[in-house]
Amino acid sequence: MEQMNTKAYWGSIEELQQIADFQTTPGKEFVAPPMKQEATSMERRTFLKLMGASALAASISCSRRPVEKIIPYVHKPEEITPGIANWYASTCGECSAACGTLIKTREGRPIKIEGNKKHPLSGGGLCARGQASLLNLYDPDRLREPAAVDRRSGEYTATTWELLDRSIQGELQKLKESSKKVVIFTDPIVSPSTKALIDEFLIPYRGLHIAYSPLFPEELLEANSVSFGERKLPQYRLDRAELLVSFGADFLGTWISPVEFARQFSKARRVDEGKMLRFVAIEAALSLSGTNADEYIPVAAGDELFVALALAHELIVRGGKSAYAGNPIITEVLRNYSIERVAKTLKLETAQLQHLATQLWKSRGKSLLLGGPVHGKYGRELQIVLNLLNSALMNDGATIDWDTATATTSSSYRDIVKLVEEMKQEKVGAVILASFNPAFVLPQTLGFADALKQVPLVIDCSDKKTETTQAATTQSAPMTHALEMWNDAEPAKGLYSIAQPVISPLYQNRSFQDSLIRWGAMNAKNWYSYLQTWWQKNVHRSSESFARFWEKALHEGFVDHVSNRHDVRSSSRNFSSSALSGFPEMPKPGATLTLALVPSLAIFDGRYVNNSWLQELPDPLSKITWENYLSLSPATAERMGISQGEVIEIEAGEMKAKLPVHIQPKLSPSTMMVSVGYGQSFGGSIGGGTGVNVYPFQKGESSALQWNGIDVNITTTGKKVDLAVTQGHHNIENRPIVFEATWEEFQKDPSSGIEHPHLLTMWKEREYPKERWGMAIDMTACTGCNACVVACQAENNVPVVGKDQVLRGREMHWLRIDRYYSGDAHNPEVVHQPMLCQQCENAPCETVCPVLATFHSDDGLNMMTYNRCVGTRYCSNNCPYKVRRFNFFEYSENFEEPQQLALNPDVTVRTRGVMEKCTFCIQRVQEKRHEAKLEGRELKDGEIQTACQQSCPAQAIVFGNLNDPKSEVSKRAASKRGYHVLADLNTRPSVTYLSKIRNKA
Repeated sequence: MEQMNTKAYWGSIEELQQIADFQTTPGKEFVAPPMKQEATSMERRTFLKLMGASALAASISCSRRPVEKIIPYVHKPEEITPGIANWYASTCGECSAACGTLIKTREGRPIKIEGNKKHPLSGGGLCARGQASLLNLYDPDRLREPAAVDRRSGEYTATTWELLDRSIQGELQKLKESSKKVVIFTDPIVSPSTKALIDEFLIPYRGLHIAYSPLFPEELLEANSVSFGERKLPQYRLDRAELLVSFGADFLGTWISPVEFARQFSKARRVDEGKMLRFVAIEAALSLSGTNADEYIPVAAGDELFVALALAHELIVRGGKSAYAGNPIITEVLRNYSIERVAKTLKLETAQLQHLATQLWKSRGKSLLLGGPVHGKYGRELQIVLNLLNSALMNDGATIDWDTATATTSSSYRDIVKLVEEMKQEKVGAVILASFNPAFVLPQTLGFADALKQVPLVIDCSDKKTETTQAATTQSAPMTHALEMWNDAEPAKGLYSIAQPVISPLYQNRSFQDSLIRWGAMNAKNWYSYLQTWWQKNVHRSSESFARFWEKALHEGFVDHVSNRHDVRSSSRNFSSSALSGFPEMPKPGATLTLALVPSLAIFDGRYVNNSWLQELPDPLSKITWENYLSLSPATAERMGISQGEVIEIEAGEMKAKLPVHIQPKLSPSTMMVSVGYGQSFGGSIGGGTGVNVYPFQKGESSALQWNGIDVNITTTGKKVDLAVTQGHHNIENRPIVFEATWEEFQKDPSSGIEHPHLLTMWKEREYPKERWGMAIDMTACTGCNACVVACQAENNVPVVGKDQVLRGREMHWLRIDRYYSGDAHNPEVVHQPMLCQQCENAPCETVCPVLATFHSDDGLNMMTYNRCVGTRYCSNNCPYKVRRFNFFEYSENFEEPQQLALNPDVTVRTRGVMEKCTFCIQRVQEKRHEAKLEGRELKDGEIQTACQQSCPAQAIVFGNLNDPKSEVSKRAASKRGYHVLADLNTRPSVTYLSKIRNKA
C-alpha cells in the first residue's frame, strides 16, 4: 500500500459497540433463510424438471404455434410511434420549488419523470419525491368521480359533474346575497395564473384565500417583513458563497428548494476546480444538510438564536465592524449576548464561536447565513438576527438576491387561527379545499375539523379520502393529478414555467381550476383557455405571434425574462433596527430533553404516505423504512438505559404516542426527534396504519406554531420491536471502502488519504475493441439525498417488497446509499456513498454461476440473462459489494390496478427465483447506439446518461466510455482522487470513486 487509511468507519451504533446480536450477523450471508410462498401455478424447479420431457414432446410433434397478430392503430396518432418514447417538458407540481421536468411517455402513458437540464434553477436534477410522484398518478386509492358526502356517516354517493356543478352554483349564488364569507384553502400558490383565477373567483363574495403548508417557512417571510418591509422569499445563491452557516435549515432535504440548493452547493465545492465552500451547521435536530457539514455544532432547541446573537455581538459590538457598528438600538439589544456568556451558558467552546465570527468577517460578501428549522423555537427572532448578520456582512445583493424574489403566495398560521374563529362564529358560508389534509396537519387544539362542521358548504378537491374529507366535507370534487392537467409556475421573478398534461385523466376527475371556472360562471371556456389568455397578457413580450411563442414555451418548458440570471447581482436591502425587539432571556445552564418534530425527506408532510417507492426509501440518516420512530442521541440513550428498538411512550398533556427508539449518532443530547406525516387513518392501502401520528404534539400559539423545544414526559413500555433498517446487514468490517482528506491536505497532495494496493494477476487483461462503459462518483458532491435511488427504481422496474421483507434483508434496490460514520459517536463525521454493481472486470459472481446466467460483455458490462438464472444465489454469496438482489417472491403479482402502468416496457419484469442487479441502464445504452447507427455517426460523450446520473441534483455521477481519453468519465477515473472500492481484491471495478474532501479550515 502506498498510504494507510487509519480512519475507522462504522455504519451503526451496533457495529461501533459490537453488540451481541450484531456480532452474529456478519457470519450470515443472508439475514433470513428463504421462505416458502404458496405457488399460484407451477414452481420454478418443477418447471425445470419438466423441461426435458416438454422439449422431447415438441421435437416429436414439430407443430407450429398458432400465428397471433397484434392489431395496429386504425388511425395512428401523428406523434406516437409504438416502441419509441415521447418526451414532454413540464413543471413538477409537488412543492413550491417548481423544478423543471421532462416526462417520458410510452404509447400515451407516463413512465418516468426526470429533470429538465435547461431549467435555470433545477438544472436537470429532481428530488426523490418529484420522481416518485409518478406513482401517485397510478395510486389505486384515488377517488375516481365526484360525489356527495354525508357528514354524519362519511358515506360517498357518486354523482355527475353536471349535477354537482348545479348544486354548488346554487349554494354559491345564495352566498352572494349574504354576509358570509367564501374561503378557498390551498397549498402555497406558485402559479401566477391560478392566483389570478382565485382572486377573480372571489370578487363577487366576501372572499378569502388561505394558502398554507406546514412545511413552508412562514417565519422567514414574517422576519423579512419586519426587517425589510417586504414579505418575500429571496433567492439564495450558495454557489457564490465561500462560507455557509446554517442554523437548522435543511436546505439539502426539505427546505424551500432543495434541488436548486444541492446544485449550487455542489457547484461551490468542486475541489478539482479550486472551489471549496466551507459549511458550518448549528442544529438542534440533525438533518440531511447537517450530515454534510464540515463543522457541526449541536445545540438545544431555540439556542440557535443565542449563537446568532453572540456572533452579531462579536462582529458589531465588540469588533465595531460593519455599517451597523455604533447603532444605539442594535448595540443595546446585543449588549448581553457576548460570545463568552453564550458559550458558557450553552456549554459551547468560546474559541470555536470566535473563530467562526472571524471567518465570517473574512468572507464578507461571500458568506451566507441560513435559518432556521421549520416552525423552530424562536424561529422568527432567529431569522431577524440572521437578516442583520447578512446585511452587516454585505451578503445582501451578493449571495442573497432580492430582485428575483419568489412570488409564492403563502398565508401565516395567524390567518388560519382567525379563519377557525370565524368558522366557529358561523361567519363562513363555504370552504373550498385544495390543500393537503388540513385537519390532519394542523394542531388538534386549534379545532379546525370541528369548526369546519359549522360551515354549510364544504367542497373538498382532494383526490383521496382524508381526515378532512371524513370530518366535514359535503361535496367531493376530486382534482386531476399534476400530470393530467395544465398549470404554470413562477418560482423566481421573471421565470415562468409551464406544466402540460401528458395523459388524459384516468378517471372522472377535473382540475381544481376548471371547477372554479364552472362554479364561478367565469368568462373562460376552460382552464386551458384561461391559462393561455393570462400568458398572452402577462408573459408574451416578443414580436413573434403568440401561437409561435406558446409552441416554444411548451417545447422548452419555461420562459425566462431575466437574461444571464446566474450572473445578475441584485441591490441590497436596508435592515430596520426596529425589528430587533421582543427577544427572550438567555436560558438557564443545563438544557432539558425536548421533542423536535421534523419533516420526512420521503413522505414530506404526509402527502406521500401511500407511495410505496417513498415508504421503502431508506431515511438518509437512519436507513429505516416504512415507519417513523423516536431518535435519541447515544448519550441520552445511555443515560436513560434505552436500547435500539425499545418502545417508549411520550406524553404532553392529553397527547400520547408510543414509538420505537432509534439511537442516532450526531444528534444533540438535548433533542428527541421524530418525523411527521405518518399514522394517517385514511392513508390508503399502502400507507394506512404505517407509523404514528405526532402532529398533535406541535404547539399552536395564537401567532405561530412550534415544532421543537416541546416538553414531553417519557415512559418505558418494556416492549421492543425490530426496525426495518437497510444498512444493518451491509457492514464495512474495517475494509477499504471510504477514503477522505481535508481541503488543506488535498491542496498539498490530491491523492492524500487514499490507499493504492499493488496487485498481481495471473489472468490476461481483457480487451475492449470499442466502448468500455464506466462510471465515476464524486463523494464530495454526493449529499445522500436518495434521488438516484428512486430514479433507478422507476427506470428499472425495481419492485417494492414491504416492511416484513426489508426486516429479512430482502430489499430490492439496485442502488443504495450507504451512510458511514467516523470518529466519536456523539458528534461523528458522516459520509454518504452510493453503492451499485461495480461492473467488475474480474467479476467474482461470473465464475461461480453454474448456468452462465451472469457473464461479461464486449463493452465491459457484467450482464444478467434472467431466463437462464435458476436461483442458486452463488453470485450474491460471492459478490463482495453485496449489490445483487434475489426475487424471493413474485412481486409483480402484488400490483393493484392501475399500478402496472408505471412499468418501463424497455426493462424486463423479473420473476420469482431470479437474481437481478444494476445494468448501467443497458436499455439506455442500446437506445442511443441505435440512434447513432441510424444517423451514421459515433456516440458522443455525455449522450448516454444512466437514470441515477440524470436525476442527481448535485451532479455527483458521471457515466461514459473509459476507452475514450477525452470523455469526462475517463478524466475522473484518472483523477488523483480516484480509487476503487475493495481494490485489494483485484476485482477491477468499472466504478471509480473520488475521495471525500472536507474543509476544516
